[in-house]
Amino acid sequence: MNKKDTIIYPKRNELSTLKGNTLSLNARKIYDFIYRKGIEFYKNHNNNFGIYELNIYEIKQKIGMNKTTDHSMIIKELELIRNVEFKTYDDKYFLSFPILSGFNLKVDGTLEVALSQFLIRLIVENKEPYYHFVDELAYKPLKSKYSKIILDLYFRYKSNINGIPQMDINKFQDTMQYTKGYKNNDIERFVLGQAKKELENYNNLILTWNIERVGRKWASIKLNIKEKNIIDTIPVKQFSTKLLKAIEKSRKNRFIDDSYSQKAMEKILQKYEEKDIIKALGELYKYNSEIKNFSKILTAKIENIKNSKMAKIKENQGYILGQEEVEIPLKSDFIESRKSYLDIEKEKVSNLIRNTGLPTERRIFLMGQLGEIENLEDLEKIKSKIKKSES
Repeated sequence: MNKKDTIIYPKRNELSTLKGNTLSLNARKIYDFIYRKGIEFYKNHNNNFGIYELNIYEIKQKIGMNKTTDHSMIIKELELIRNVEFKTYDDKYFLSFPILSGFNLKVDGTLEVALSQFLIRLIVENKEPYYHFVDELAYKPLKSKYSKIILDLYFRYKSNINGIPQMDINKFQDTMQYTKGYKNNDIERFVLGQAKKELENYNNLILTWNIERVGRKWASIKLNIKEKNIIDTIPVKQFSTKLLKAIEKSRKNRFIDDSYSQKAMEKILQKYEEKDIIKALGELYKYNSEIKNFSKILTAKIENIKNSKMAKIKENQGYILGQEEVEIPLKSDFIESRKSYLDIEKEKVSNLIRNTGLPTERRIFLMGQLGEIENLEDLEKIKSKIKKSES
């Protein structure tokens, strides 16, 4: 998203996690829009806690809804919004009120709305630190309500040094409002997985999560969100599907994720065999301490794997203790001497895929297929696929 294409406004913290809020994605976008317009209206009419007008077609456009969609769809969402309560409390006070006081849709498409006077008072007071800043346009392309909720949490806790607080699984379910019948795999696939994909594609954000378990059950969850930097957005043309999956799995370990460097990974891939890197990532996934330098620890793991392999080779070739050490050949010399004709041809096809003008996802897919090939006949088939894709 272009940085100029932003509509930034302050949002009351409690509106990000309305308890028991079962609103759809569109309803959440609508009340955000009504709230933002309310901020503009009531701050210019300090003594008028009354009704202001919106255009229903503008609402549809802002939330990504087709303008020809029947108005009844908006009315249905507004009725649900009217039933949602704003609540905030501690040991000394309790505050509760509906967000929307009322609405009236006219024949000409004019929508009259009024926010609760309690909410208006909070808007006018605008006391810190009870507000955070959000970008209205960041929500527009989202298709999943889970993406919207997690983006809300990101905006709310963006300035918090520890990010989004860890939640017990019951609070997480209440916040996300997924069905209680969801199993762990369902939550990862339909809730977290969907949000991860959309936040990455539309908001340039990377979402990961850490789960604490009691037996097989989830006890709590910690959501981690960070902005992509230039390094993260470098095309992954040299990363195979297997390696990408290994990286993604390893980064579920928070110690790895905190220290991970895409630039370091690219350099390591130039130096070591992919299968050794994947194995090292698998071993590193079990690491349970702070990692100060991702490159150093992964390199050390890979070297251990290589040394172990070399020791087995020496043993098989009849090396004995006390025999004079032979200089270990460079990685490229050692590998080249054992490459088959198929391996050489696969490397040629790999380079061909990298240098095509195909989309990144298509190249990753082809790289994954290439890695599974075990004969020259199948290799010719994938060559034909590449030629067809480019034509």
